[in-house]
Amino acid sequence: MFNLPQTAMTILFLFTSLLTISQENNSVVCADGIDNDGDGNIDCEDEECLVFAMLSCDICASGISFADEVISYESGCSNFDDFPEGALGTGDYLGVNGLVPEYVFLGEGGHLSLKFTNNLITNSGDSSDDLHVFEVGPLVEAMHVYLRPADVNTASVLVAVGLTDDVEDGFYFLTRVEGATSSIDVDLIIPGQNTNTLFFDAIRLEDIDDRPCNGNSPGADIDAVCALSFVAIDCNGTINGTAVIDECGECLEPNDPIFNQSCVDCNGVPNGLAVLDTCGLCLLIEDELYNQSCIDCPVYVPNIISLSDPANKVFTIFNCEEINNQVQEFEIYDRWGSLIFRGDTGLTNENGPAWNGLYNGQPVVQGVYTYSIVLLRNQEEKRYFGTITVLR
Repeated sequence: MFNLPQTAMTILFLFTSLLTISQENNSVVCADGIDNDGDGNIDCEDEECLVFAMLSCDICASGISFADEVISYESGCSNFDDFPEGALGTGDYLGVNGLVPEYVFLGEGGHLSLKFTNNLITNSGDSSDDLHVFEVGPLVEAMHVYLRPADVNTASVLVAVGLTDDVEDGFYFLTRVEGATSSIDVDLIIPGQNTNTLFFDAIRLEDIDDRPCNGNSPGADIDAVCALSFVAIDCNGTINGTAVIDECGECLEPNDPIFNQSCVDCNGVPNGLAVLDTCGLCLLIEDELYNQSCIDCPVYVPNIISLSDPANKVFTIFNCEEINNQVQEFEIYDRWGSLIFRGDTGLTNENGPAWNGLYNGQPVVQGVYTYSIVLLRNQEEKRYFGTITVLR
Protein backbone atom coordinates (compact mmCIF):
# COMPACT_ATOMS: atom_id res chain seq x y z
CA MET A 1 0.00 0.00 0.00
CA PHE A 2 1.21 3.49 -0.72
CA ASN A 3 -0.10 7.04 -0.70
CA LEU A 4 -0.20 9.45 -3.60
CA PRO A 5 -0.16 13.23 -3.07
CA GLN A 6 -3.59 14.73 -2.69
CA THR A 7 -4.40 16.92 -5.65
CA ALA A 8 -6.07 20.22 -5.45
CA MET A 9 -9.30 20.93 -7.31
CA THR A 10 -9.08 19.15 -10.65
CA ILE A 11 -10.38 19.86 -14.13
CA LEU A 12 -12.87 17.11 -13.50
CA PHE A 13 -14.47 19.01 -10.64
CA LEU A 14 -14.54 22.23 -12.62
CA PHE A 15 -16.08 20.47 -15.58
CA THR A 16 -18.61 18.61 -13.45
CA SER A 17 -19.77 21.82 -11.78
CA LEU A 18 -21.07 23.01 -15.13
CA LEU A 19 -23.24 19.95 -15.56
CA THR A 20 -26.73 19.25 -14.28
CA ILE A 21 -26.39 17.96 -10.75
CA SER A 22 -28.40 15.11 -9.21
CA GLN A 23 -28.66 13.13 -12.42
CA GLU A 24 -26.69 10.34 -14.04
CA ASN A 25 -26.98 11.84 -17.49
CA ASN A 26 -23.51 12.48 -18.89
CA SER A 27 -20.17 10.74 -19.32
CA VAL A 28 -18.43 12.52 -16.45
CA VAL A 29 -20.96 11.98 -13.63
CA CYS A 30 -21.39 8.38 -14.81
CA ALA A 31 -17.74 7.80 -13.92
CA ASP A 32 -17.41 9.55 -10.55
CA GLY A 33 -18.33 6.68 -8.23
CA ILE A 34 -21.22 8.68 -6.78
CA ASP A 35 -24.95 7.94 -6.78
CA ASN A 36 -25.84 11.38 -8.15
CA ASP A 37 -29.58 10.78 -8.51
CA GLY A 38 -30.03 8.88 -5.26
CA ASP A 39 -31.65 5.81 -6.78
CA GLY A 40 -29.19 3.39 -5.20
CA ASN A 41 -27.34 2.70 -8.45
CA ILE A 42 -23.88 4.08 -9.20
CA ASP A 43 -22.42 4.86 -12.62
CA CYS A 44 -22.56 1.85 -14.94
CA GLU A 45 -25.16 0.20 -12.70
CA ASP A 46 -27.58 3.05 -13.39
CA GLU A 47 -30.00 2.76 -16.31
CA GLU A 48 -29.58 6.47 -17.07
CA CYS A 49 -25.88 5.90 -17.72
CA LEU A 50 -26.51 2.81 -19.79
CA VAL A 51 -28.73 4.78 -22.18
CA PHE A 52 -25.68 6.33 -23.84
CA ALA A 53 -22.69 4.55 -22.32
CA MET A 54 -23.81 0.93 -22.74
CA LEU A 55 -20.95 -0.11 -25.02
CA SER A 56 -18.27 1.35 -22.78
CA CYS A 57 -19.94 0.05 -19.61
CA ASP A 58 -20.25 -3.41 -21.17
CA ILE A 59 -16.50 -3.45 -21.78
CA CYS A 60 -15.30 -1.64 -18.68
CA ALA A 61 -17.95 -2.75 -16.16
CA SER A 62 -17.24 -0.07 -13.53
CA GLY A 63 -17.68 3.67 -13.82
CA ILE A 64 -14.66 4.57 -11.70
CA SER A 65 -12.38 2.68 -14.11
CA PHE A 66 -12.59 5.53 -16.66
CA ALA A 67 -10.12 8.43 -16.90
CA ASP A 68 -11.12 11.45 -14.81
CA GLU A 69 -8.90 14.45 -15.50
CA VAL A 70 -7.10 16.09 -18.41
CA ILE A 71 -3.40 16.62 -17.71
CA SER A 72 -2.35 18.02 -21.08
CA TYR A 73 -3.53 18.19 -24.68
CA GLU A 74 -2.07 19.41 -27.94
CA SER A 75 -3.84 18.99 -31.24
CA GLY A 76 -1.82 18.07 -34.28
CA CYS A 77 -4.23 19.94 -36.57
CA SER A 78 -5.12 23.58 -36.03
CA ASN A 79 -8.43 23.38 -37.93
CA PHE A 80 -10.22 21.39 -35.20
CA ASP A 81 -11.82 22.66 -32.00
CA ASP A 82 -9.98 21.85 -28.80
CA PHE A 83 -12.17 19.82 -26.43
CA PRO A 84 -9.96 17.37 -24.50
CA GLU A 85 -12.68 16.90 -21.83
CA GLY A 86 -14.57 14.87 -24.43
CA ALA A 87 -12.29 11.95 -23.56
CA LEU A 88 -13.23 11.95 -19.85
CA GLY A 89 -15.62 9.53 -18.23
CA THR A 90 -17.62 6.87 -20.01
CA GLY A 91 -17.91 6.65 -23.77
CA ASP A 92 -20.80 8.54 -25.35
CA TYR A 93 -19.97 8.77 -29.06
CA LEU A 94 -23.32 7.20 -30.04
CA GLY A 95 -25.04 10.45 -29.13
CA VAL A 96 -28.39 8.74 -28.47
CA ASN A 97 -31.57 10.39 -27.19
CA GLY A 98 -30.57 13.82 -28.45
CA LEU A 99 -27.23 13.82 -26.63
CA VAL A 100 -24.32 15.36 -28.48
CA PRO A 101 -21.43 12.88 -28.70
CA GLU A 102 -18.28 14.23 -27.09
CA TYR A 103 -14.76 13.17 -27.99
CA VAL A 104 -11.46 14.83 -28.79
CA PHE A 105 -9.61 15.04 -32.13
CA LEU A 106 -5.93 14.40 -31.59
CA GLY A 107 -5.11 15.49 -35.11
CA GLU A 108 -2.02 14.22 -36.89
CA GLY A 109 0.78 13.90 -34.34
CA GLY A 110 -1.31 15.36 -31.52
CA HIS A 111 -1.28 14.00 -27.97
CA LEU A 112 -3.55 13.75 -24.94
CA SER A 113 -2.68 12.87 -21.32
CA LEU A 114 -5.38 11.74 -18.90
CA LYS A 115 -5.24 11.06 -15.15
CA PHE A 116 -7.16 8.52 -13.08
CA THR A 117 -8.17 10.05 -9.73
CA ASN A 118 -10.32 7.38 -8.08
CA ASN A 119 -8.53 4.29 -9.35
CA LEU A 120 -5.17 3.07 -10.62
CA ILE A 121 -4.52 0.98 -13.71
CA THR A 122 -2.88 -2.27 -12.68
CA ASN A 123 -1.82 -5.56 -14.21
CA SER A 124 -4.01 -8.65 -14.16
CA GLY A 125 -1.03 -10.99 -13.90
CA ASP A 126 -2.38 -13.14 -16.74
CA SER A 127 -3.15 -12.91 -20.46
CA SER A 128 -6.32 -10.82 -20.09
CA ASP A 129 -6.35 -7.19 -21.25
CA ASP A 130 -5.76 -4.44 -18.71
CA LEU A 131 -6.54 -1.25 -20.60
CA HIS A 132 -9.02 -0.20 -23.30
CA VAL A 133 -9.00 2.85 -25.60
CA PHE A 134 -12.28 3.94 -27.17
CA GLU A 135 -11.38 5.43 -30.55
CA VAL A 136 -14.29 6.69 -32.64
CA GLY A 137 -14.85 4.66 -35.77
CA PRO A 138 -14.53 1.00 -36.76
CA LEU A 139 -10.72 0.96 -36.69
CA VAL A 140 -8.18 2.42 -34.28
CA GLU A 141 -5.95 4.97 -35.97
CA ALA A 142 -2.27 4.46 -35.27
CA MET A 143 -1.08 5.89 -31.95
CA HIS A 144 1.56 5.35 -29.29
CA VAL A 145 0.44 4.54 -25.75
CA TYR A 146 2.39 5.68 -22.68
CA LEU A 147 1.66 5.00 -18.99
CA ARG A 148 2.84 6.88 -15.90
CA PRO A 149 3.98 4.80 -12.90
CA ALA A 150 2.20 5.59 -9.66
CA ASP A 151 4.99 4.31 -7.42
CA VAL A 152 8.74 3.75 -7.36
CA ASN A 153 8.47 -0.03 -7.63
CA THR A 154 6.53 0.16 -10.90
CA ALA A 155 9.01 2.62 -12.37
CA SER A 156 11.88 0.31 -11.43
CA VAL A 157 10.22 -2.65 -13.14
CA LEU A 158 9.67 -0.61 -16.31
CA VAL A 159 13.32 0.38 -16.42
CA ALA A 160 14.39 -3.21 -15.78
CA VAL A 161 12.51 -4.45 -18.87
CA GLY A 162 13.97 -1.69 -21.03
CA LEU A 163 11.07 0.78 -21.18
CA THR A 164 11.98 4.46 -21.15
CA ASP A 165 10.37 7.72 -20.02
CA ASP A 166 11.29 9.67 -23.13
CA VAL A 167 8.41 12.17 -22.95
CA GLU A 168 7.39 14.80 -20.41
CA ASP A 169 5.69 14.20 -17.04
CA GLY A 170 7.21 10.79 -16.36
CA PHE A 171 5.36 8.73 -18.97
CA TYR A 172 6.92 5.48 -20.20
CA PHE A 173 6.32 4.24 -23.73
CA LEU A 174 4.31 1.03 -23.61
CA THR A 175 3.16 0.00 -27.09
CA ARG A 176 1.61 1.01 -30.41
CA VAL A 177 -2.05 0.35 -31.18
CA GLU A 178 -3.88 0.54 -34.48
CA GLY A 179 -6.37 -1.25 -36.67
CA ALA A 180 -8.44 -3.77 -34.71
CA THR A 181 -6.37 -3.35 -31.55
CA SER A 182 -8.09 -1.29 -28.86
CA SER A 183 -7.24 -3.25 -25.70
CA ILE A 184 -3.78 -3.66 -24.18
CA ASP A 185 -2.40 -6.46 -22.01
CA VAL A 186 0.18 -4.89 -19.72
CA ASP A 187 1.53 -8.31 -18.74
CA LEU A 188 2.35 -9.10 -22.37
CA ILE A 189 4.67 -6.08 -22.46
CA ILE A 190 5.93 -6.40 -18.88
CA PRO A 191 5.90 -10.15 -18.20
CA GLY A 192 6.58 -12.07 -15.01
CA GLN A 193 4.78 -9.79 -12.55
CA ASN A 194 2.26 -10.98 -9.98
CA THR A 195 -1.33 -9.76 -10.07
CA ASN A 196 -1.80 -6.14 -8.98
CA THR A 197 1.87 -5.33 -8.50
CA LEU A 198 2.19 -2.64 -11.19
CA PHE A 199 0.30 0.61 -10.73
CA PHE A 200 -0.25 3.52 -13.15
CA ASP A 201 -2.15 6.75 -12.51
CA ALA A 202 -2.17 8.31 -16.00
CA ILE A 203 -2.10 7.52 -19.71
CA ARG A 204 -0.74 9.46 -22.68
CA LEU A 205 -2.03 8.83 -26.20
CA GLU A 206 0.11 10.17 -29.02
CA ASP A 207 -1.18 10.07 -32.58
CA ILE A 208 1.27 8.86 -35.21
CA ASP A 209 1.53 11.48 -37.94
CA ASP A 210 0.76 9.45 -41.05
CA ARG A 211 -2.00 11.43 -42.81
CA PRO A 212 -2.57 15.09 -43.75
CA CYS A 213 -4.73 17.29 -41.53
CA ASN A 214 -7.05 18.04 -44.42
CA GLY A 215 -7.83 14.37 -45.01
CA ASN A 216 -10.95 12.45 -44.06
CA SER A 217 -9.38 10.98 -40.93
CA PRO A 218 -7.21 13.59 -39.15
CA GLY A 219 -5.61 11.51 -36.45
CA ALA A 220 -7.12 9.45 -33.65
CA ASP A 221 -10.43 10.54 -32.11
CA ILE A 222 -10.56 9.56 -28.43
CA ASP A 223 -13.95 9.11 -26.77
CA ALA A 224 -12.91 7.41 -23.52
CA VAL A 225 -10.19 5.36 -21.84
CA CYS A 226 -10.75 2.82 -19.09
CA ALA A 227 -8.77 0.39 -16.97
CA LEU A 228 -9.93 -3.19 -17.38
CA SER A 229 -7.68 -4.13 -14.46
CA PHE A 230 -7.72 -1.56 -11.68
CA VAL A 231 -7.67 -0.95 -7.95
CA ALA A 232 -9.79 1.73 -6.29
CA ILE A 233 -8.07 4.56 -4.43
CA ASP A 234 -9.53 7.12 -2.06
CA CYS A 235 -8.99 10.88 -2.11
CA ASN A 236 -5.68 10.41 -0.27
CA GLY A 237 -4.45 8.06 -2.98
CA THR A 238 -4.60 5.04 -0.67
CA ILE A 239 -5.44 1.74 -2.37
CA ASN A 240 -8.88 0.57 -1.21
CA GLY A 241 -8.82 3.40 1.31
CA THR A 242 -11.96 4.82 2.91
CA ALA A 243 -11.16 8.54 3.12
CA VAL A 244 -13.66 10.81 1.35
CA ILE A 245 -14.11 14.51 0.66
CA ASP A 246 -16.28 15.91 3.44
CA GLU A 247 -18.70 18.84 3.29
CA CYS A 248 -15.82 21.21 4.02
CA GLY A 249 -13.80 19.99 1.05
CA GLU A 250 -11.23 18.09 3.14
CA CYS A 251 -10.15 14.51 2.46
CA LEU A 252 -10.74 12.67 5.73
CA GLU A 253 -11.78 9.35 7.18
CA PRO A 254 -15.51 9.43 8.06
CA ASN A 255 -14.64 8.69 11.71
CA ASP A 256 -12.17 11.58 11.93
CA PRO A 257 -13.26 13.94 14.76
CA ILE A 258 -13.17 16.93 12.40
CA PHE A 259 -15.04 15.21 9.53
CA ASN A 260 -17.51 17.86 8.30
CA GLN A 261 -16.29 20.07 11.15
CA SER A 262 -13.37 22.09 9.77
CA CYS A 263 -15.76 24.51 8.11
CA VAL A 264 -18.40 24.72 10.84
CA ASP A 265 -18.82 27.94 12.74
CA CYS A 266 -18.89 28.22 16.52
CA ASN A 267 -22.55 27.15 16.50
CA GLY A 268 -21.68 23.96 14.63
CA VAL A 269 -23.28 25.11 11.37
CA PRO A 270 -21.34 23.96 8.24
CA ASN A 271 -20.03 27.03 6.43
CA GLY A 272 -21.90 29.18 8.94
CA LEU A 273 -20.93 32.79 9.61
CA ALA A 274 -21.23 32.98 13.39
CA VAL A 275 -18.03 33.83 15.27
CA LEU A 276 -16.96 34.21 18.86
CA ASP A 277 -17.15 37.86 19.82
CA THR A 278 -14.82 39.49 22.35
CA CYS A 279 -17.29 38.54 25.08
CA GLY A 280 -17.00 34.86 24.22
CA LEU A 281 -20.49 34.59 22.73
CA CYS A 282 -21.08 32.83 19.40
CA LEU A 283 -22.98 35.35 17.29
CA LEU A 284 -23.35 36.69 13.78
CA ILE A 285 -21.42 39.90 13.38
CA GLU A 286 -24.62 41.76 12.55
CA ASP A 287 -26.30 40.55 15.77
CA GLU A 288 -27.17 43.52 18.02
CA LEU A 289 -25.56 41.73 20.97
CA TYR A 290 -22.26 41.19 19.14
CA ASN A 291 -19.44 42.47 21.44
CA GLN A 292 -22.05 44.00 23.77
CA SER A 293 -22.82 41.40 26.43
CA CYS A 294 -19.57 42.10 28.29
CA ILE A 295 -18.97 45.67 27.27
CA ASP A 296 -18.18 46.55 30.88
CA CYS A 297 -15.18 44.19 30.90
CA PRO A 298 -14.59 42.08 27.77
CA VAL A 299 -12.53 38.91 27.58
CA TYR A 300 -10.49 38.57 24.41
CA VAL A 301 -9.23 35.23 23.08
CA PRO A 302 -6.92 35.56 20.04
CA ASN A 303 -7.43 33.31 17.01
CA ILE A 304 -3.91 33.30 15.55
CA ILE A 305 -0.30 33.15 16.73
CA SER A 306 2.94 33.14 14.76
CA LEU A 307 5.87 31.16 16.15
CA SER A 308 8.28 33.29 14.12
CA ASP A 309 6.94 36.57 15.53
CA PRO A 310 8.31 37.28 19.02
CA ALA A 311 5.48 39.72 19.68
CA ASN A 312 2.74 37.28 18.76
CA LYS A 313 4.01 33.77 19.50
CA VAL A 314 2.11 33.03 22.72
CA PHE A 315 -1.55 32.07 23.01
CA THR A 316 -3.27 33.38 26.13
CA ILE A 317 -6.41 35.26 27.15
CA PHE A 318 -6.76 39.01 27.65
CA ASN A 319 -9.28 40.84 29.79
CA CYS A 320 -9.62 43.97 31.83
CA GLU A 321 -7.86 44.14 35.18
CA GLU A 322 -10.91 45.31 37.11
CA ILE A 323 -12.36 41.80 37.34
CA ASN A 324 -10.38 38.90 38.73
CA ASN A 325 -10.83 35.84 36.48
CA GLN A 326 -9.78 32.51 37.92
CA VAL A 327 -8.75 29.95 35.31
CA GLN A 328 -10.51 26.64 35.80
CA GLU A 329 -9.38 25.03 32.53
CA PHE A 330 -6.93 25.91 29.76
CA GLU A 331 -6.50 23.13 27.16
CA ILE A 332 -5.30 22.87 23.56
CA TYR A 333 -6.22 20.00 21.20
CA ASP A 334 -4.92 19.04 17.76
CA ARG A 335 -7.17 18.40 14.73
CA TRP A 336 -7.60 14.74 15.76
CA GLY A 337 -8.90 15.70 19.20
CA SER A 338 -5.74 14.77 21.11
CA LEU A 339 -4.81 16.94 24.09
CA ILE A 340 -1.43 18.58 23.45
CA PHE A 341 -1.34 21.24 26.20
CA ARG A 342 -2.96 21.79 29.59
CA GLY A 343 -2.23 24.99 31.50
CA ASP A 344 -2.19 25.35 35.27
CA THR A 345 -5.48 26.22 36.95
CA GLY A 346 -6.27 28.61 39.76
CA LEU A 347 -4.37 31.46 38.16
CA THR A 348 -5.54 35.04 37.81
CA ASN A 349 -5.16 37.85 35.30
CA GLU A 350 -1.61 38.72 36.28
CA ASN A 351 -0.07 35.30 35.67
CA GLY A 352 -2.61 33.34 33.65
CA PRO A 353 -1.64 30.26 31.61
CA ALA A 354 -0.21 30.63 28.13
CA TRP A 355 0.72 28.22 25.31
CA ASN A 356 3.90 28.86 23.33
CA GLY A 357 3.02 26.54 20.41
CA LEU A 358 5.17 23.65 21.61
CA TYR A 359 4.31 19.98 22.05
CA ASN A 360 6.82 17.64 23.70
CA GLY A 361 9.31 20.46 23.49
CA GLN A 362 9.00 20.90 19.72
CA PRO A 363 7.06 23.52 17.72
CA VAL A 364 3.79 22.10 16.42
CA VAL A 365 3.08 21.97 12.69
CA GLN A 366 1.32 24.89 11.08
CA GLY A 367 -2.46 24.50 11.17
CA VAL A 368 -5.66 24.91 13.14
CA TYR A 369 -5.96 23.80 16.78
CA THR A 370 -8.85 23.85 19.22
CA TYR A 371 -8.91 25.49 22.64
CA SER A 372 -11.17 24.98 25.64
CA ILE A 373 -10.97 27.61 28.39
CA VAL A 374 -13.11 27.85 31.51
CA LEU A 375 -13.03 30.99 33.66
CA LEU A 376 -14.59 31.57 37.04
CA ARG A 377 -15.69 35.18 36.85
CA ASN A 378 -17.51 36.83 39.75
CA GLN A 379 -18.41 33.35 41.01
CA GLU A 380 -19.90 32.50 37.60
CA GLU A 381 -18.28 29.81 35.47
CA LYS A 382 -17.98 30.61 31.77
CA ARG A 383 -16.56 28.41 28.97
CA TYR A 384 -14.74 29.67 25.89
CA PHE A 385 -14.37 27.22 23.01
CA GLY A 386 -12.90 27.93 19.56
CA THR A 387 -9.94 27.53 17.22
CA ILE A 388 -6.45 29.00 17.11
CA THR A 389 -4.39 29.08 13.90
CA VAL A 390 -0.66 28.50 14.38
CA LEU A 391 1.71 29.93 11.79
CA ARG A 392 5.36 28.95 11.51
